[in-house]
Amino acid sequence: MLRYSVAIFTSAFLLFGVQPLAGRYALPWYGGTPGVWTACMLFFQAALLGGYAYSHALASRLTPRLQAKVHLGVLAVAVAVLGVRALWVGSPVAPGPEWRPVGTDLAVPRLLAMLAVTIGLPFFVLSTTGPLLQSWFARARPGRSPYVLYALSNVGSLLALLGYPFLVEPWVGRGAQAWGWGVGFVLFAVACAVCAVDVLRHERSATTAGAGQSGGAVGHVAAGAEPRLTVGADANASLVGGSREVDGHAAAGAASQSAVGVASHAEGSREVGTAPRLAVGAGGVASGSDVAVAHAGGARAPSADGVAPVNASLHATDAEAAHAAAFEAMKQEARGGAPDASATQPQEKPGLRQTLEWLGLSTCASVLLLATTNQLSQDVAAGPFLWVLPLAVYLLTFILAFSRESFYSRTLYSVLLIASGAAAAHAHAAGPHFPLPLLLLAYAASLFAGCMVCHGELFRLRPAPRHLSAFYLWVSAGGVIGALFVSGVATSFFRAYWEYPLSLGGCCIVALVGMAKAPPDETRGRRVSRMLRGAMLMMVTTNLFLSMNQDLDRARFSERNFFGVVRVMEQNAEDPTLHLFGLRHGAVTHGWQLASPENRSRPTTYYTREAGLGLAIAEQRRLREAVGLPPGLHVGVLGLGVGTSAALLEKGDRGRYYEINPAVIELAQGKGGFFSFLADSPSTATMVEGDARISLEQELERGEPQGFDVLSLDVFSSDAVPVHLLTEEAVALYKKHLAPHGVLAMHISNVHLDLVPVALAHARKLGMHATFVFHETKDDALRSNWMLLSPDREFSWGPTFTRATARVRRLGLRGEPDFTWTDDRSSVLRVLRQGGPDSRVLDVEASSGPQPTQPVAQPASE
Repeated sequence: MLRYSVAIFTSAFLLFGVQPLAGRYALPWYGGTPGVWTACMLFFQAALLGGYAYSHALASRLTPRLQAKVHLGVLAVAVAVLGVRALWVGSPVAPGPEWRPVGTDLAVPRLLAMLAVTIGLPFFVLSTTGPLLQSWFARARPGRSPYVLYALSNVGSLLALLGYPFLVEPWVGRGAQAWGWGVGFVLFAVACAVCAVDVLRHERSATTAGAGQSGGAVGHVAAGAEPRLTVGADANASLVGGSREVDGHAAAGAASQSAVGVASHAEGSREVGTAPRLAVGAGGVASGSDVAVAHAGGARAPSADGVAPVNASLHATDAEAAHAAAFEAMKQEARGGAPDASATQPQEKPGLRQTLEWLGLSTCASVLLLATTNQLSQDVAAGPFLWVLPLAVYLLTFILAFSRESFYSRTLYSVLLIASGAAAAHAHAAGPHFPLPLLLLAYAASLFAGCMVCHGELFRLRPAPRHLSAFYLWVSAGGVIGALFVSGVATSFFRAYWEYPLSLGGCCIVALVGMAKAPPDETRGRRVSRMLRGAMLMMVTTNLFLSMNQDLDRARFSERNFFGVVRVMEQNAEDPTLHLFGLRHGAVTHGWQLASPENRSRPTTYYTREAGLGLAIAEQRRLREAVGLPPGLHVGVLGLGVGTSAALLEKGDRGRYYEINPAVIELAQGKGGFFSFLADSPSTATMVEGDARISLEQELERGEPQGFDVLSLDVFSSDAVPVHLLTEEAVALYKKHLAPHGVLAMHISNVHLDLVPVALAHARKLGMHATFVFHETKDDALRSNWMLLSPDREFSWGPTFTRATARVRRLGLRGEPDFTWTDDRSSVLRVLRQGGPDSRVLDVEASSGPQPTQPVAQPASE
C-alpha cells in the first residue's frame, strides 16, 4: 500500500502544483491578461484527456506485465526529457528564450505549443498515474479497498492548489519552484517504477503458481469457482476468492479528477476464471481525482505477444453486470438509502441522448469555471491566487457530488444558486469598486452552486458499471470542450464575456429541469415552494443577461480578443459641451475625449495637466528651458488607452507609444471616428505594437536605448495589474531607457491593491526618489494616483509641483522593504489593501529639511 500511496499522492500534488507555475512563466510573455490562464487550462484539460485515454487503452488491451513494461518506458523517457531540458535551458520547467513571442498574432496556438514542449510529456505521465496505478493495486491487492488511494489523491490535489498562493508563491522564487518540481517528478517516477516492478513480480508469481494448476486457471481463483458474497461493517462489499468488489465510493473516484477534466477509469485485464472486479473511487489529477475501474475476471488467455483480446477485458458478462448492479443496490440499502435506480436497471448501452447529456453537463461546469476565473482576474490581477480559488471550488464540487448521491439536494442547491446568482449579478453591476471579499464570496458561491447542480445531475445520470469507462471519458471530453469554447469560440465570436451569464444561466436551466418533475408524494405546500424556486431561477437567468446587455446596448463599438473586451461608450449626446466618447476595457474607463471641436484637444481623465504625468512633463519642460536646452521632449508611453497623453505634448516633442492590444491601437488611431488625440497632437508619434517589456528588451538588445525624458507606465488590463510590468527587473529595464535626468511616471491607481510600497521598494533599490501625486475627480479629471521616480531628489520641489492643485507628497520607506515584486516572487496577497496607515511609508522632506518619524496615512484608492 505504501508504494502506491506515495506514487498517487505525489502525482496529484505535482499535477496541480505545476499548473500555476506554468501559468506564471507564460503570463509575462502574453500581456499578463486573463486569457493566458484560459489557454493554459485548455492545454491541461486536453493533456488530461489524453492521459486518461492512454490509461484506459493500456489497461484494457495489454496484460499487466506488458502494461508495466510500457509504462516504465514512458517514465524513463519523461525523466530523460526533463533532465535534458534542465541541462539545456537551465530549468526543468521554464521555457527557453526561443519561445518569447515577437508579435501578438496566434497567441493561443503559440502558448499551447510552448506548454507542450516544456511540460507536456511530464504532465501527460502524471495524468495517467491515478487510473493506472489504482487498477494495478486492485489486481495486486485484491483483498484490500483502494479508497485510501482515492483520499490521498484528493488530499494531494487540494494541498497543492490551496498551498501554492499562500505557502509557495509569496516565499519561494519561481526558479526554485521549477527545480523543486523537477526533483519531485524524479521522486515520483521512482515511486511509480517501484509499483510497476511490484506488478511484474506479482504477475511472475501468479504465472508460476498457475503453471501447476489444471483446467487453465490463471488467477488466484480456479475457473468456474462460485464467488461468495460478504458485506463488511463499512458497507463495502467484496466477493471473497476472486469475486467482485464494488467500492462504496464508486463514482466518487471520478470526482476530483475533473477539476480540469474528469478522469476516466482504467480497466485492467481480467484473469481467466475470475469474476470482474470494479473499483471506482475519488482521486486527484489535474482536477485532482482519479477514477479507476478495474475488471479482473472471465477473460480469454492473453495471446503470445502479450496483448489480451479486447473482448476479454473490456466488459463483464451480462450476468456479472447484473450481479454488480444488485450488489450496488444492497450497499445503498445498507447505508440507509433507497436503492439506486441506475444500479438496478438493465445495463443497456447508453444512447446518443444520454451521451449528449453527459457532455453538456460537464461542458457547462467547465465553462462556468473558466468564466468565473476571467471575471475575477480582470478586476484584480491575473495570477495564481485568483486562478486556484475557482479551481479548488470546482474540485470540491466533484468530490462532494460524486461521493454519494445524498450529498446533492436539488432543493438546497437550487436555493443557493438563486441567492448566489443574484449576488453575482449585483457584483457585476457594481463594477470594480465592489468590495473584494464580497466579490470573491459572490463568485465563489455561484461557482459552487452551479457546479454542484451540474455534477450532482451528472452523477445521477451515471450508467451501469460496465459503461463507466465511456462515461468518464465523455465527461473529461466535456471539460476540454468547455475550455476550447472559452479560449477559442467565445474570444472570436462574442463581443463581451457572455460565457459567464450563459454558463450560470445554463446551470439555472439544469436546476429548473431537475425540479420540473413532481415527486409522487408531493404536498401542496411543497408544490408551491417548487414552483416559486423555478420562477426565481428564471428571474436570475434573465437578470444575468439583462445586466450584461445594458452596457452593450449603450456601446457604440465593442470588440473582444485575447487581451480582453474594449468598448466605446457615448455619453451626454444631448449636451454638445459635455458630449464625449469613452473607452472602457472590461469594467474600467481607460480614457475619454470630448466630441466638440473646440474641446477635443483638451486632456482628460487620468492625464490632465494637474495629474502626475502632466506635472512630470511640465516640470521637465521647465527644466530644459531653465538650462538653455532646445525644446522638445522625448516621451515614452507604455499603455496607449485612447492616446490622451498625446494632448500633453507640444510641437517638437516625440511620443513613442507601446501597446499590445491591436483593437486599442486602431481606436486610438481613429477607427470609427471616436478618438483623435494622436491625430490632433502637434508632436511626432511612433507606435510599437506588442508587449511593452519585450519590446523595450529587444530595443536594448539592438543597442537602441530610447533616452526618454519621461516614461509613462499605465498598463492596466481593465482594473487588473500586469504584474510582470511592475517587477524590480522591469523597473530596472525602464531606467536604462531614461535620459540622465529622466523621470519614470507610474500610474498605480487600483481599487483592491496598494501599489505604493511596491513602487517605493523599487525606488530604494534603484537609487531613485519617489513623489506621490494624488488628483481627485474634478471637471474633466478622474481620480488618479501617480508615483514619479526621479534620480534627482529635488525634482518634485520645483515650482510646477509646489504650485500644483493636486496633492503632492515625497515618500520613502522606513528601513528595508518587507517585500518587493520580482520576476521570481510577485504575490498579490502582499499588496491587498488593508485599510489604515501604513507604518512602512513616511514623508520625506527636501534635502535641507528634517524627515518625520510618524507613519503617514495610506494613499487613497482610485
